[in-house]
Amino acid sequence: MSGERDTSQRGRTQGDVAWLASFPEDNPSPVIEIDPTGTVTYSNPSTRETFPTLEVEGAHHPIVRGAVDVACGLQGTPRRAARHEVEIGETIYEEQISIVNGGQRIRVYVTDITERKRLEGEFQHQASELARSNAELLKREVVMRTLFEDLQAAKERIEQQARELRLTNLRVEGMAVLKDEFVAKTSHELRTPLTSIKEGLSLMLENALGATTADQRDF
Repeated sequence: MSGERDTSQRGRTQGDVAWLASFPEDNPSPVIEIDPTGTVTYSNPSTRETFPTLEVEGAHHPIVRGAVDVACGLQGTPRRAARHEVEIGETIYEEQISIVNGGQRIRVYVTDITERKRLEGEFQHQASELARSNAELLKREVVMRTLFEDLQAAKERIEQQARELRLTNLRVEGMAVLKDEFVAKTSHELRTPLTSIKEGLSLMLENALGATTADQRDF
């Protein structure tokens, strides 16, 4: 009975191991395990499909070389994992690098982030354009505010000039009235003596007041 239980237990354990081992094998993204020298100790099918030259290039492959460099940088620090970006051709990959097995292995999970980086670039470009547009709008706002202030000042000057013109017109109208009154009064004051003088001259010319000399007639 004991032997049967041991056999059954070993069967379950082996099944669990096989089940766990299927996780990286079925992962649609590349999973790589290397040693500190850059020797590839494991790669899943997605890795071999995505990086067909990995086995040939080994430690010189950009994915491996970048992971080793990052792992070396983690040595002597409390951090056991880090992220790293690698650009191969027109594709950008993000490596999630972990130190496992007491530093004897470096596990790398690779994700294609080309589309994400493209979207980030577009977002940054749009943000830059938006910032530029906002700056232009602020400049225009300053210009419009200055123009408005100038127009307001011009309006106030025109209104002041209009008030001064009305006052001038009132003074001119007052002076015109005074002129008319002066002419009317002067005409009235001079009419009587001028009439008397005219009548006197007429009498003299008619010799009604006596004979006049040639000098008096010429005068």
